[in-house]
Amino acid sequence: MCGNLPFRLVGIGRFYPCTSDLDLVIITSGMLAEAEIAALRALHTCFDSGDSPWAGKVEAVYVARGALRSPFPDSTPYPQVEKERGLFVDQLEDGWLSQCHIVREHGITLYGPTSKMLFDPVDPDALRRTVARIPAMWQHEVQNDPTWMEWLRPRSNHTFVTLTLCRLLYTLETGAVASKAAAARWAQRTLPACWIGLIRHASCGLHDRSMVSEAEVEETVALIEYTVEEFRLWEDAKLHRS
Repeated sequence: MCGNLPFRLVGIGRFYPCTSDLDLVIITSGMLAEAEIAALRALHTCFDSGDSPWAGKVEAVYVARGALRSPFPDSTPYPQVEKERGLFVDQLEDGWLSQCHIVREHGITLYGPTSKMLFDPVDPDALRRTVARIPAMWQHEVQNDPTWMEWLRPRSNHTFVTLTLCRLLYTLETGAVASKAAAARWAQRTLPACWIGLIRHASCGLHDRSMVSEAEVEETVALIEYTVEEFRLWEDAKLHRS
């Protein structure tokens, strides 16, 4: 299926064996056949139902080599694995360009050529424009989907959104990608003081199963709006300079 093409582990920041996931990128020579996808689905189902300490902790994408140098993924569907979802086939997410950056700069090659041999450097402005879609999408959900607001209330989801916003703002500022923990530390040093408490609390809530307060929900919605506005201001400034 993959021949001598690369298989690599994506890593950024610290790795905690008890809580971290394994993020894998498997590069194939071309599009996979239905029979190959079915075999992969069976493989992942078997692995996740086994007694490995990594069962249920693997997220993966099987992507054709020809897609690696695209400035942004098209609508081509690729096999992907997400926790609690199993293997599915869909187009690559908006964050794929961030993943390309992480793989190139931080990926650990398990088999095949190094990441820098396969991935071009990611243009910082292209990365900024790509990740800007995420807070804009969340702002749309806030305004139009009450079920998303309910999804936000468990602390684990609230923490994911808050720390992801820190990462997005870090990318806006630097044109690079940081781990959630590093981005949270940066945000507490850099963002307006009104966000420090929210970010500090989120940094401690990764495995908390409680529900967040209404005040925290409102603060997070405000942080989404702040992030969208910061990206808009950056884009306006770029247009005026060009």
